[in-house]
Parts: sequence; C-alpha cells; structure tokens
Amino acid sequence: MLGLVREPLEDVALYVDALLLAEESMTFEAVEFIELTFQPGRPAPPPRETVIGEFETEEEAVGHARIARRAFQAAQGDVRYAWWLVRQPGSQLANWIADSASEREFVLDLRSGQLIEL
Repeated sequence: MLGLVREPLEDVALYVDALLLAEESMTFEAVEFIELTFQPGRPAPPPRETVIGEFETEEEAVGHARIARRAFQAAQGDVRYAWWLVRQPGSQLANWIADSASEREFVLDLRSGQLIEL
C-alpha cells in the first residue's frame, strides 16, 4: 500500500456536506441604504437598510443594485442620499459600492483597504 488511508464512509459524507454548505453560502446580496430626512438640531437617524435580494453571482447582485440606483435617481424631487453595495451575506466588507450623488462605482482592494474606482 502507498500510505493511502481509507476514510470511513460517514466522514466522507460529512466532508461532502460541508463542501455543499460552503458552496451554498457563496451568495451575494445587494443592499440599499437610504439616509432619512430629519429635523435640524436633532440627531440624524440611522440610514434605512434594505436587502434588495440574494443572488448566486456577484454580477447578478451588481446588476440589481444598479437598477435600484437608477430608479432612485429617476425619482422626482427626491433630496435624500442613498448608497448601494454588494457583499456576501453578513460580511462587513463590500465587493461593490455606488451612491446616488454620482455615477462612480467602486470596489474594495482587500490588500490595501483602498477603494478603487471602476
């Protein structure tokens, strides 16, 4: 024998289940944040956070976030500020970021922590 070790069938099944679970968790969510209007002299309320949806690919999530941004920008007389991001659910880091004040889009360089304009 060449030093190969046979794993019990139960251990192999657990490993396969763990791989499938990890693959399922590789979803991306598109999230919208809208700053609410407030009365001068009062503290600003936290922005309203809305998950637009969860998607299988980053590209799908970015596409839906772009649609939400265009809809927000097209609203007449809307003076609120909003931003959108794409991230893995529960993540503190964003894969894609855009806001309502410009057409600029960014990604985060994880090595340097710098925002890079697309």
